[in-house]
Amino acid sequence: MANAVERRVMALAEPLCAAQGAELVAVEWQKQGRDWTLCLYIDSPDGVGHELCASVSHAVSEALDALDFIEPSYNLEVSSPGLERPLLKAADFQQKLVKSSFLVNWLVTRRMRAWPLLKKTVVGIWLLRWIK
Repeated sequence: MANAVERRVMALAEPLCAAQGAELVAVEWQKQGRDWTLCLYIDSPDGVGHELCASVSHAVSEALDALDFIEPSYNLEVSSPGLERPLLKAADFQQKLVKSSFLVNWLVTRRMRAWPLLKKTVVGIWLLRWIK
């Protein structure tokens, strides 16, 4: 569950990320040892590179400095959510469902050719048993 800092940063950073061509996926406000860290996770249809992270970081940092509503000093981090992107919004679930439907359809139509590729994975074995 998002706390007050995460909710406020999300509201502030979403339009700034969109202006940079990125989608704000998640915000995490956490204490790591003695230091506080504000992590922004962004995504883009073109992928997330160093340049995009830097431009989002500069835009959000300027806005946060201007408003100055976060009390303790903190480190700002901007990165991709990675391969294990959390499914937090309805659009995330829909996108994952479409990709999963495509995979199942592909396996049903080509399961004999897919078997050598998938037989050693737990997910592959489960899917192939499920579609038989």
